[in-house]
Amino acid sequence: MVETLTPTPSAASQHALLVCQRLQSAGHVAVFAGGCVRDTLLERQPKDWDVATSATPDQVQALFDHCSDLEGKAFGVLRVRLHDGQDTEVATFRIDSTESDGRRPTAVEFTTDMKIDSCRRDFTVNAMFFDPVARKLHDFHGGTRDARERQLRCVGDPLDRFTEDTLRVLRAARFYSTHKLQPIGMTSAVSTFMTRLGNMAVAANAEVHTALPAERVRGEMARVLGGDNVEAALRWMQNTGVSLLVTSHSWVPSTVAQRLGRVPAEWRERVGFAVVADSQDTVGMRRIHPTNESRLRQVIWEKDLQSAFALANENNVLTRAHVRRALLRREGEGFLHYLSTVTPRKSLAQLLTRDIWTGLKEAPVPFDVAQQRQTLVTGDDLIAAGMKPGPVMGAFMGQLELAVIRRDVLTREEALNMAAIAVDAENR
Repeated sequence: MVETLTPTPSAASQHALLVCQRLQSAGHVAVFAGGCVRDTLLERQPKDWDVATSATPDQVQALFDHCSDLEGKAFGVLRVRLHDGQDTEVATFRIDSTESDGRRPTAVEFTTDMKIDSCRRDFTVNAMFFDPVARKLHDFHGGTRDARERQLRCVGDPLDRFTEDTLRVLRAARFYSTHKLQPIGMTSAVSTFMTRLGNMAVAANAEVHTALPAERVRGEMARVLGGDNVEAALRWMQNTGVSLLVTSHSWVPSTVAQRLGRVPAEWRERVGFAVVADSQDTVGMRRIHPTNESRLRQVIWEKDLQSAFALANENNVLTRAHVRRALLRREGEGFLHYLSTVTPRKSLAQLLTRDIWTGLKEAPVPFDVAQQRQTLVTGDDLIAAGMKPGPVMGAFMGQLELAVIRRDVLTREEALNMAAIAVDAENR
């Protein structure tokens, strides 16, 4: 099938067009490929404009002065830059080896045939090409039809595609959530594949979720949880067993998944991670959110709320002081508000006291409460005021921190007066 489409004008698409023009002027086939073609058909704004070409990596390098990502050259992938500072990924048409470790092909063979290259791709909507010079759409597997009907089909045999790259079953869930493309003709293959992974895991005395690196699982799950169709995607993951790639224990209850779908898009991903971590899993989520204490401190000080709450819920090691510091960005209030609309569990909401809520609402700008407190008084100041080091001083510091959050104490003088009152009360 050959049709046409109109790419969305942007600096990235114009740069990719110039790359295609230069490659075609040198006698090579050069087309837009993959996600940018799919998203244009679906009337979505593409994030990237990738180019596929019959030119070999060496031929690409000969045509462009600035090429990077040279580590991908063996797989036929380079990034090229023209004078305007934009980067475009350029991939040579290729045939992937039939042997795979379930994550990537073990070898590739370059080809000049666009159709052959399309056969190695995962889904029909991702296997289309668009020639921006001739303005022709090349669709060898019915991707245009599937995009129009909002369906997600594998290119060729689904079981073969999943065997080549395990991540593809998670990608199916992602496109179901983000693009509302319903998986069609693959349910049986997905279930068979997940059963096969389960048997392999048992034989290796391992868990299914170890089949993929944690960072790849987390990347796909972030998109699943952030999608507008998250409820249906989570249900599909549970019904097909794909959820085992994320957690080895209970999955997100259907009622919670339904509520998650109603959370505003800007909050859905981080609330979703907290909900998934809340699924009583102590193994699977640990790979996505490492549990050692140094990592815990790191995510808190980086104010990475989704990681902090996942860690808190999994290990019960996140104290109120930690949470206060993590939530001193204005986002904290909204996060807990939407989390409370999704899950009935009280443990997460109870990490904050009413006093802290009040302080968050009244704080005019985000600030570091620990740093603010330390600029007001030090331990030496408190000792000079007659306070004894130890539990008494620690308790006072906690009270002072709350007062700082509530904006009751703003100056050094006010902090020292509060200390004097505490010393007087202790000595009575």
